Amino acid sequence: MKGFFETIPFRFSLVLDNFRNPRATIDGSVRAEAKSLDPILDPTRYRFKKGKINIDFHFNGNLKRFFDPKTDKFDGKLYGKVSIQNVSMDYLPRQIHLQQIKGEFAFNEKALVFPTLSFSDGQNMLFMQGRVMDLIPYLFGSPKSLRALVNVNIPTWRLNWLETLLAPRQNISTRGKKKVRLVDLLDNAIDNIEIVMKLQSKELKYRHFTGNNVRGEFTVKNNSVRIENFSLSAFGATTVRVSGEMDNSGIGQLPSLKLRGKVTNADVQKVFYAFDNFGQKTITSENLKGKLNTDFSFQTRLSNSVKIVPGSMRGSLHFDLYQGYLINFEPLLKIKKLMFKKRNFEKVEFSPIRSDFKLRGQEIEISPMEIESNVITLYIDGVYSFANKTDISIQIPLSNLKKRDSTYVLNPNDPDKKEGSRIYLRAIDENGEVNIKLAFRKKRNKELEK
Repeated sequence: MKGFFETIPFRFSLVLDNFRNPRATIDGSVRAEAKSLDPILDPTRYRFKKGKINIDFHFNGNLKRFFDPKTDKFDGKLYGKVSIQNVSMDYLPRQIHLQQIKGEFAFNEKALVFPTLSFSDGQNMLFMQGRVMDLIPYLFGSPKSLRALVNVNIPTWRLNWLETLLAPRQNISTRGKKKVRLVDLLDNAIDNIEIVMKLQSKELKYRHFTGNNVRGEFTVKNNSVRIENFSLSAFGATTVRVSGEMDNSGIGQLPSLKLRGKVTNADVQKVFYAFDNFGQKTITSENLKGKLNTDFSFQTRLSNSVKIVPGSMRGSLHFDLYQGYLINFEPLLKIKKLMFKKRNFEKVEFSPIRSDFKLRGQEIEISPMEIESNVITLYIDGVYSFANKTDISIQIPLSNLKKRDSTYVLNPNDPDKKEGSRIYLRAIDENGEVNIKLAFRKKRNKELEK
């Protein structure tokens, strides 16, 4: 037999037995241009542009009730293969545009396996292999969850997926059109499938950020992503390890992002550049040099354009900064105007700094800490704000009056420097600019006095 199903040409042979409880053996094939799938899949949601699709299948079983949803079992056998050749398609509800789709699939009534599949998302070439379990049972109404295991290799990964994942799904109107049952089943499967993805990439790029030797495992389900065992090299021969969740499943809520991670031996200048100076202008990649080790946790809400909602930020940071320099750092240059005018505040070397920060909204709480440098020793604590509310206490021991020249040796945690009188300053925000003033009311901190 040969003919057309809608616009799709087919050929098959049929053996039918027992008309009251019909059983059949069917061997069939489809050789079609991808465009011919548009009428059956609804071109307002799935749009094919070019390419060819070949399908071969064999069926042997109950024709009237191949799948029994009550017992969740099949009465018969189904298997076949699919070949996709240079197909281009759009999935309009998510504004996903795929090109150069090539692959081979094998399927039976329980699983869909693809040993080779490759495509371009417009910026990246992706090479995949894996399997989808229980796809056909799911389409027939099985209560089993739909799950895919996928290995993905992206040679050079330009991370353009976040905007797509976080963008609100576009509702495609079907008013005045007949309801397409197959499309509804596919949309439902796409929305509910759980994908466990093992990913590797030689290079990852996102805005100013670049990483190499990317490895990680992702679980995608219900518009959310869980990140596990994600590691890469970045910021100059360092190791970055991250885990976390990104969730866009809440109704009426902005997407949320939660991250936990560890960074080892990072070039701090490259860190600040990669993350656009974390949205602030006081300390920038042009001012700061050094090596950074840190453990951090961070959570925030995101806009649909993948912008951080500042008031929702929460987090903590333990850091160890060493081999550090501050270059033309404006707050220190303002201290120079008040005192030590002959010292080189334009390039300041400081000893390792170990401290803890807490982030609440747009305010960073700075725990009491010592900054020992070649030009000055000072103690600071307070609040640094992204919202023009900076208020930091600065204590300068009078022991700083002793001469410091190029022979000065950094000596942090020296008890002699903590004794005696001090000069108290405050760094406060005034109309968007941080200014340093004498603090006439002393703000002593017991921890600094120990």
